[in-house]
Amino acid sequence: MNTGWFLEGVDLDTLAEQSCLIAQPLRALLDIFCLRKMDYPGIRSLTYGMRIDEYELASIDKDDLERMHPVYQHKRLDTCISAMQRELKQ
Repeated sequence: MNTGWFLEGVDLDTLAEQSCLIAQPLRALLDIFCLRKMDYPGIRSLTYGMRIDEYELASIDKDDLERMHPVYQHKRLDTCISAMQRELKQ
């Protein structure tokens, strides 16, 4: 990950009087792709294989994805984000 972008898409919250960092859904999804070294499987695989609601995917804004580009240095994630942008635009 690029320096300075560690907290992009991450919220600071308080649970049981303790502070914690919680990834927003898009950040969590991209982190899963990064951790598991997955290529982008396509919208259909996300809705059926990972059981992500189509409505939630449709709510992802192009700007949300654009903000995630500098977070990751991996070519796989850059390709993944670009593919999501193309597919969600339709």
